[in-house]
Amino acid sequence: MESVVIHGSVTSVGVAYSRSLAVGDLARRLCALFDTVLVAPGRGGWPLRFVGGGDREVRVELEIRAGAGVEETAPMLEHFLGAEYGELPAEVHLADIGAVRAVLRPETAVCGLLLDLPDAALYPLRDHRRHVLVGAAIRELMLAWFDASPFEKAFADHEAEFHVDPLEVRPDSNPYALLALPAAAGDGPRLDFHAGGWPLAPGGV
Repeated sequence: MESVVIHGSVTSVGVAYSRSLAVGDLARRLCALFDTVLVAPGRGGWPLRFVGGGDREVRVELEIRAGAGVEETAPMLEHFLGAEYGELPAEVHLADIGAVRAVLRPETAVCGLLLDLPDAALYPLRDHRRHVLVGAAIRELMLAWFDASPFEKAFADHEAEFHVDPLEVRPDSNPYALLALPAAAGDGPRLDFHAGGWPLAPGGV
């Protein structure tokens, strides 16, 4: 299955949920992201493409309709989450940046997802100061995601993957440019952010 939206390098936002969640429960939780965090890239809705497992490779293309309810959307997401490979093109609206095309990919082995954002859109002028703006926008994106669908951990970095078990990631051993953890109960921010000590930007920006 060929890539559908992004060419070139990406900045990835990874989101991990509790591994105690059944895939059906995770699918239902993700339904809250549509029309909030994930905006339809076209008029009809969100194209959903994945490769099924088993004895033979099965390529599936579906569409999540704009305005569809949980009962219609969750079963499609459940198949997507259980696939060997899948991608869901969408748009995200980043604060002070605007609409950016993105691709959502499941990482079922760790009960997580990766949202890839094209660096060409995040850093169009290769301005070395731009990483501050991008970092703030990604923090706002994580907060919106957490409000819609609370998670256990989230991270962001250039070309990031789930190289480390999310359960083992701690602020004092953070392997990412940005790590987000749910804050303790209170009136303050809903997430605590921990910087990894390097800018959230591709090399050379």
